[in-house]
Amino acid sequence: MTLSPAKAQDVLVLAGANDNPNTLINGVFDGSTLTFNPEVPSGGSTPGQTNYLYYAQVRAYRSPAPGCSRIAQTNDGSVTIYGMDAANAIAPVAGSPFATGPDTEALAWSPDGGALYVPLYGTSTVFVYTVTCTGGVVSAAAAGTVSVTGMSSLVDAWVVGSGTGSHLCLAGRSTGNVGCFAIDAATRLPTTTPVNTVTVANARSVRFASNGCGILAIGSAALSQGVRIDAQGFLTLTNTAPSAASARFGAISADGTLAAMGTSSAGFSVYAVDSSCGLSLVGTDLTAPGDPFVLYMDFDSRNRLYVADSLENRIRIFAPGAAGIGPAIASVMTNHPRAQAPAGLDVVDLAVDALFADGFEPASSAPFRGRLPEPLPAPRAN
Repeated sequence: MTLSPAKAQDVLVLAGANDNPNTLINGVFDGSTLTFNPEVPSGGSTPGQTNYLYYAQVRAYRSPAPGCSRIAQTNDGSVTIYGMDAANAIAPVAGSPFATGPDTEALAWSPDGGALYVPLYGTSTVFVYTVTCTGGVVSAAAAGTVSVTGMSSLVDAWVVGSGTGSHLCLAGRSTGNVGCFAIDAATRLPTTTPVNTVTVANARSVRFASNGCGILAIGSAALSQGVRIDAQGFLTLTNTAPSAASARFGAISADGTLAAMGTSSAGFSVYAVDSSCGLSLVGTDLTAPGDPFVLYMDFDSRNRLYVADSLENRIRIFAPGAAGIGPAIASVMTNHPRAQAPAGLDVVDLAVDALFADGFEPASSAPFRGRLPEPLPAPRAN
């Protein structure tokens, strides 16, 4: 799939289809209109059941020219890695999808796009892939697996920093904690022991901005947790702030001034982030049409917030600020033919030579294998 040449406003919007077979939903927002392109087959699948949201994630790395941009997408038991060339053509790399294991639902790119980290839910295991670009062609290979200590049921991942001094931050749902692991600059593998851990009950997600401020999800409550990280990967909690319902997956703007949290309901909340990484509630949105799960969201470089209405096949875009969230500036049904989409969400500026959220990117939580991850409404027709 090839996109038209990028304009200054163009943002690539990516999401998973939550279907069998699974596909990569992709479209371009030009500042006023979100237009979807043909879906790209992932080669993998998720259960694909009506009213079943299989937790998933999509992640992108936007390369400076003349390099290769990369996209990763989770499936049930595998991960698909795509290359995106200078013409913005998207295609799976050789060997995709790569087998991992049941409940593969979280992803994090290194800030230079050279490594992809895939924690496996229900375990303490992280799969690591090295990804290279040669002559405009992206290739990927398994670098190894690492079993971390002190954390289990890994549900989220985020890489902070680049090269020597970078850290892989993980959320452990069963252990109720979050910690960051130093990454070997040569092998790309994380150490097995975290710098420190902080207690986050039923931890669901971890996100950081480039200024070191972050947001965590307290999955057992309607609360978001502020956090900051130092250059050594040491975490310090700040304050909590209310979320629309039980906190699930969040996002933080690249400049670290705004954050958002999706929930187990049809609502989400937005926060102002101060210089000490404290959270202040800006507002809560409960206006989603229908009965979606509003779990996945991401900011673009202009601090517009993209929200996936899972099980309603819709993506909404907001322009929040310190004064409030405001109404959606766009609300568009995707072109996927079944209503359970989308699952996972990531956005990339096409006209700038940087990924505005990656390297400090979200990942996702995960259900217990074979169970519905959240209580669902009565079945609805596709």
